[in-house]
Amino acid sequence: MGLAVKKIIEIINTNEDLPHISRSNYYDAYTRDDKDQVNHGDVIARIQEIYDEIKNRYVAPGYRRITHILHREGYQINRKTVNRLMRKMDLYGYVMKRRHP
Repeated sequence: MGLAVKKIIEIINTNEDLPHISRSNYYDAYTRDDKDQVNHGDVIARIQEIYDEIKNRYVAPGYRRITHILHREGYQINRKTVNRLMRKMDLYGYVMKRRHP
């Protein structure tokens, strides 16, 4: 950990008007926003294309169908990552209604 980061956290924590912040929270917040854009930029665009293409013909696809299509196209991506990215983009699959009340 750099000296500058220690100083920043020390200043934040000594100020009573600001909430206490730990070093791990600082680094987590510092690296989290860039992680999705850098690593999954092309996947995000492809998810949107697949979603729009299928939704125009059928019902809105869920993360499982999109993950399957991405795997067929050669992307190595986890279903949980696809689910998280879809939620971040406000894309939701069609949910069937219950048949029996």
